[in-house]
Amino acid sequence: TKLRERIGESLGSIREGEPLARVTTANLEALELYSRGYREPRSRDALPYYEQAVALDSGFAMAWNSIAVVLRNQMSERARALEARTKAFAARDRLTGRERHLTSAMYYMDVEDDLQRAAAEYEAMLELDPNDPTAMNNVGLIYGELGDNESAERYYRDFIALNPDEFAPGYWNLVQTQIQLGKWDDAWMTIDTVTARFADPDDPSDDPATYLRTLVAANQGDLDGAIGILTDMIEQVPRGAGARLWGDLGAMYGARGRLSDARDAMSTASGITRNRLPSEYWEDAIQRAWLELLATGQQAPTIAVLDEAESTVAFLSLEVLDRPYGPLAELLARAGQVDRARDLLAEADSLIAPEHKSISFIKREMLRAEGEVALAEGRFDEAISAFRRSDRGECRICALRGLAAAYEATGQADSAIAVYTRYVDTPFPDRYASYSYALGPALAPTLERLGQMHDERGDRQEAATYFARFVEIWADSDSELQPRVNAAQGRLEEILREIG
Repeated sequence: TKLRERIGESLGSIREGEPLARVTTANLEALELYSRGYREPRSRDALPYYEQAVALDSGFAMAWNSIAVVLRNQMSERARALEARTKAFAARDRLTGRERHLTSAMYYMDVEDDLQRAAAEYEAMLELDPNDPTAMNNVGLIYGELGDNESAERYYRDFIALNPDEFAPGYWNLVQTQIQLGKWDDAWMTIDTVTARFADPDDPSDDPATYLRTLVAANQGDLDGAIGILTDMIEQVPRGAGARLWGDLGAMYGARGRLSDARDAMSTASGITRNRLPSEYWEDAIQRAWLELLATGQQAPTIAVLDEAESTVAFLSLEVLDRPYGPLAELLARAGQVDRARDLLAEADSLIAPEHKSISFIKREMLRAEGEVALAEGRFDEAISAFRRSDRGECRICALRGLAAAYEATGQADSAIAVYTRYVDTPFPDRYASYSYALGPALAPTLERLGQMHDERGDRQEAATYFARFVEIWADSDSELQPRVNAAQGRLEEILREIG
């Protein structure tokens, strides 16, 4: 700026120029492109700029990192995202100390699934600058992955204190962590802060806290309130967009037993992703199939959904790491298609590169699928082992229904009840996210099963509690589910008469 003043450029012109990002590259044009991408409000719009930047400087580590972030947020092209992380890591020696630690941390976290080494790199960043916002936020993410949500919350609060005018990631991560801790009052206070600070008072739809409201409401049991908020949000997005909102809406309708509404919402999501986002289309198909299996218990409609998906977007047309091998095999095994599930796992084992098999989400998904196959084949101890080993990471409820079913199959009723209870009572912000597949629609059937199991054991008080919760959540369910509601209601009334 001083130089531009000295050579006679006007002050107004100087002020109009956007500052360049503070990242390391030997190519000025690449830096300018990266900076333009960094300023884009939507990450997917930034991707072309980052791609052009690495085309000009193949060793531009921070641009490679940004490509990985965009792809990861889009939950697509996973192999490409990992390749970008690896290329950034290979160029780390040309970086400043902060960038080197950041690049190494991201590589250890995403590629090698070594959370301890990643945390050490972020701690090294904090030694260089105790107020480094990226290190604060990402250490919080690691603590969340490790299940230490209290520490994660503390780091997110520190991040917000230093960056009060940035909605994401600080406020977003803080609310999600407060949900997991069951700090409902704190979560609503954080949301109110976001609305007061960031919402447009002249445009009620322009409030970044709106979606967070659905997460807190749904996890507190106010599914109808969350459905209302999501419906309003969908009305604000352009036609042919908002696939994830439609998918989430379908999961909430599914949880309420409103199958017709759930099917319509999930089909709308599939229609949006069919041509543009094939990997997400398969996620939508698996979600629809789980809905059929969990709500109706019928295998034929479940398999019909998957067969339709295959005829629309061939599974093998997806990139290997974008194929949901684990979730699909898990579903097939539960639906009685054990041979297909086993073949799918064998195919995944042969096609997924050895260095990718240890990636956390792949490893957990494959273990859950192996658990379902073992359970279906009567290898109960192996099933329990697989589900237990998959029970790690941020999702504290993903493995629980399979684990409980395995305990139940071995006659360990106490353990099964304990695990089913953890499943229904543990808050999880993404319980109703479309990519969580069965978590939302499985809630009511699990409450129903808990009522039955307590009843079988003679614990009428607990049976009444869970039958009542089941009846409440499916009170307005579709007619095809009402016989189950009526049976639970009838038994609840009997128990209440018996215990006075």
